Amino acid sequence: MIEKGTKEPTPAEIGQAAEVISRIESPIPTPVFTEMARLVATPLIELIPFKIIEGKLHVRMIPRPEGDIVWPGMVHVPGSAFRPGEGLEDVFERLFQGELDGANVPEINYAGMRWHRGERGHEMAWVCHYLENEETSSRVGEFYPIDDLPKNAVESQLPMIYAVADRVIKEMALEPLDPQLPRDDISTFEELLAQYLASFAN
Repeated sequence: MIEKGTKEPTPAEIGQAAEVISRIESPIPTPVFTEMARLVATPLIELIPFKIIEGKLHVRMIPRPEGDIVWPGMVHVPGSAFRPGEGLEDVFERLFQGELDGANVPEINYAGMRWHRGERGHEMAWVCHYLENEETSSRVGEFYPIDDLPKNAVESQLPMIYAVADRVIKEMALEPLDPQLPRDDISTFEELLAQYLASFAN
């Protein structure tokens, strides 16, 4: 066995790794998924649960396990990579029945796509959000004021959360966020394609 990051694997080691992976079925074990995510772009769904509490926007964040490889003991908004054969409805079902512990599926809004290189690797995310109410309430995690998120929040998610929060705040005529907070560029595929095509016209 070679030590991680010490040298290029030999053809025999590559063959051995491929043979082991060929025996793995979905869902991929976390240590294997984490290493594979360094090498390929991961398609996933990011789902931001918002709620208006006393006239102020809050976001629900849920804890990562203490034994998590990348973000142990941190809090984050729900999200999941696509598994082989899954469609959108399958991923949302897993999120609401798993990470959100059986919450009823609300009206989900699509914000756009996020191209991001994070701690695990390059991620290609469909970013969605919803407003939680009594009928769609989850039993996990906590709501935090959008301008006072916890210190142990997954930092790479914050620009995404703030960018989508801006839209909700504008729609609901709430107090705007500090403009100095970091924002991601969240655009629909059609907007990204238009930007790409426009670059040839300049």
